[in-house]
Amino acid sequence: MRQTCAFMTAVLLVVNVFIVSAYAQKNSISLNYGKIPLAFTENFGQYDSQVKFTTSGSGAAMFFTQEGTTFLFHRRRIS
Repeated sequence: MRQTCAFMTAVLLVVNVFIVSAYAQKNSISLNYGKIPLAFTENFGQYDSQVKFTTSGSGAAMFFTQEGTTFLFHRRRIS
């Protein structure tokens, strides 16, 4: 039960990050709602063995492990 609550909290945080990002970029959530790419990938060896699932998009990535969640934020560089 505790792991399920932690996972659902992390999922809600991810959705919030993507919505805020979409709002900042387009200045309108209504235009972007439903276009937010959110898919979870199960780790079959492409990441460290501690990672169970991952998701990424729009300047952020998340890695879910048995112990918790790691957020990775990045900015695009304009050259």
